Amino acid sequence: MRKRRQFIAIQLVTIIIVISLFAYSLHYLVLMLRFSIQNNRSISKDYLYHVAVAGEYADITVLRQIQHGAASVSDRYNAVIDNLLPETGAGTTTMQELIDYACAMGVDGIIAYSTNEKINIASPVTVDGNKIPVIMIGSDTPETQAISYIGINGYDTGKQMAEALLSFVQSGKVLAIHDSTTSSTLYSRIISSVQESLSENFYVEDVDVRRRETMSSEDAIRDALRFQIDATAVLCFSETDTVRVAENIVNLNLPRKIIVIGFGDTPQIRNYLDKGILAASLSQQAEVMGASAVQTLLEYIKTGNTNSYITIAARIL
Repeated sequence: MRKRRQFIAIQLVTIIIVISLFAYSLHYLVLMLRFSIQNNRSISKDYLYHVAVAGEYADITVLRQIQHGAASVSDRYNAVIDNLLPETGAGTTTMQELIDYACAMGVDGIIAYSTNEKINIASPVTVDGNKIPVIMIGSDTPETQAISYIGINGYDTGKQMAEALLSFVQSGKVLAIHDSTTSSTLYSRIISSVQESLSENFYVEDVDVRRRETMSSEDAIRDALRFQIDATAVLCFSETDTVRVAENIVNLNLPRKIIVIGFGDTPQIRNYLDKGILAASLSQQAEVMGASAVQTLLEYIKTGNTNSYITIAARIL
């Protein structure tokens, strides 16, 4: 009887393992089919190099700008550029799954974008075991083992942000809105430069809006604007926080009562600039980064060497 129970238990465990493997395989197959349908339209038979742009849906606007910039120079390098992005925010497709799919496609190189400095991406290889070079844009993440990082210079960006602020106000309390769960290193570089560039007439207060158990990031931003009524200006350091701040400025009826220097260049941010809700915004010039990424990637593929750290100057809108 005991042996029979053990046999049944082993069978049940085996069935569970088989079902789990089947479910994972089915998920990956659906993912591959979806992206195959999405990308077949862009693949030419005459290209020499196949490059994939990968990122998560939260960064969809910037990723499209990167892809557009990459595509603008693709003919020069005889390369085809595929945009591997989740189609909607409803899915749970991760950056690693997109990287895995790019490996299965046998791409020659990957351009990855993420503002999360803590993201961990396994070093991609082809089915034959050959390493696929990765260009990282947005965050300098050592875990990706990228051949090159392309992004803004934190010190120079801080100086630009301070100059933009000084063109509107000459003194007062400034709220520096940031989320420490994703980009603490870059933020530290920028804010240090801001403080160095501003006069003693300014007091810059750090406002960390990372999500907590009892408060969302949106609520933290709203409370900062609502209760710190002596604030003269707000500085933002991501597209997401810029939009959140602008929305709360409208909801709290604060337009033109407080100067907001945003970060990013999206249609929504442009709209807030046009309406005067944002005084200015720093664009990281994602299209320029995309073009630079293709050039850097192909240089590495052809020669085995390239610049490991490239900065693109931000532009003030």
